[in-house]
Amino acid sequence: MKKNLKVLVTGASGFLGSYIHKLLRVTAGYSCIPTSNSNKFKEYINIDLTNYDQLLKMIYEVNPDVIVNCAACVDFGNAVLSKQYDLNVVVPSIFASWAKKNSKHLIQISMATIYGKYTENIDENSPVLIDSDYAKSKWLADEMIKSSGCKFTILRFGGIYGVNGPNHLKLNANLKAISNNERPIIQSGGDAKRNYIHVHDAANDIINTIKRDISGVHLLSGTEILSFSEMIFQACNHRNKNLLPISAKSNDEIKDQIIKRSNDFGKTKSFNYWLKEEL
Repeated sequence: MKKNLKVLVTGASGFLGSYIHKLLRVTAGYSCIPTSNSNKFKEYINIDLTNYDQLLKMIYEVNPDVIVNCAACVDFGNAVLSKQYDLNVVVPSIFASWAKKNSKHLIQISMATIYGKYTENIDENSPVLIDSDYAKSKWLADEMIKSSGCKFTILRFGGIYGVNGPNHLKLNANLKAISNNERPIIQSGGDAKRNYIHVHDAANDIINTIKRDISGVHLLSGTEILSFSEMIFQACNHRNKNLLPISAKSNDEIKDQIIKRSNDFGKTKSFNYWLKEEL
């Protein structure tokens, strides 16, 4: 492996990107170049990736060995594809074209949502089931990357959790509430099971992808399967045993969704382990 591998991380001020940046900074043999669309971080390259002239200029100047593309417009609403298309579809295709031309490695952060919001068991043989514009944007990017001929790794994650994670994953909103000694909410369907992955484990999977030169398409999730109720009660018991969840009805039927983790990756740490680290 080349010494001092240069890794460009887009979306490095975001939830997952910031963890990747932190891990790369303390991993010998890697030089991390983080980018962000915010000017709050002096050490980051401040760039609007959808300004394609700036994007190409930046790539050629940095000349990374590996691109880890975490940048995305996340919106699970309806009729939002036009808003998401430039960042979620065009930018990854530009990275893929550049990686092909310059014999570099593109790691694209994708999501298991392309297999359907309500699909109960997801593995590498599951059919694609697009039921949101966000899922469509991720799938289109994946297909463009695969057809580009570049060296690529597409990592399709399930839900990524952590106290500071985005609230569209309800577990994250509940962990924030619990950390503030506020009562969490368990909606009807609390028995539904998930195997979410902690953001640190997700970032570590990406570091291992670079270290072990893993390529292809991979599903990534946690190795532990827990119900929503189990996760919430574990968190309450760890933080404050007197903190009782609020029960609420949901308009949607909530079913299990278990994602088979790629055999090319090792086990993740337990939910309880990360509670001790964060709460």
